[in-house]
Amino acid sequence: MKLLLLALTLSFTVITGNGQVLAVEDSHAGHEHHMHEEASAAPAGSVEIHPVKREDGIIDLNNKVCLVSGKDVSGKDFQVHNGVNYGFCCKMCVRDFMKAPEKFALDQETIDAALAKPAA
Repeated sequence: MKLLLLALTLSFTVITGNGQVLAVEDSHAGHEHHMHEEASAAPAGSVEIHPVKREDGIIDLNNKVCLVSGKDVSGKDFQVHNGVNYGFCCKMCVRDFMKAPEKFALDQETIDAALAKPAA
C-alpha cells in the first residue's frame, strides 16, 4: 500500500471537465515541476528560429521556444522530423510532437525563408 501511494504522489494524470489531459511529473526526476497541457501549440509566427544546415544535411532549427508548449527549450530535448532538428522543453513535448507533427512542425517555406536570411 505504501508503494502504491508513493507511486501516485510521484506521477499522476488529471482529466479536466472539458476533456483536457494534464500531467504532473515528479520534480525529483531531473527537471522542474510543471503542468503540461497536451497539444497546446505555441502561437503561429511567435517562434523565432535561426536555422543552420549541417554537413549531414539536417537543418538545426535553433528554436528557443518549444513549438508544443511555448516554454523555453531545455537544450537537451531534441527530435529530427523530415530533416529538421527541433528543440523542445521536455520529453513530453517530444512525445506530443511525434504523435501529431502536422500540428506543430514548421512548413518548409518558413524554414527555407529563414535559411535564406543573412546571419545578424
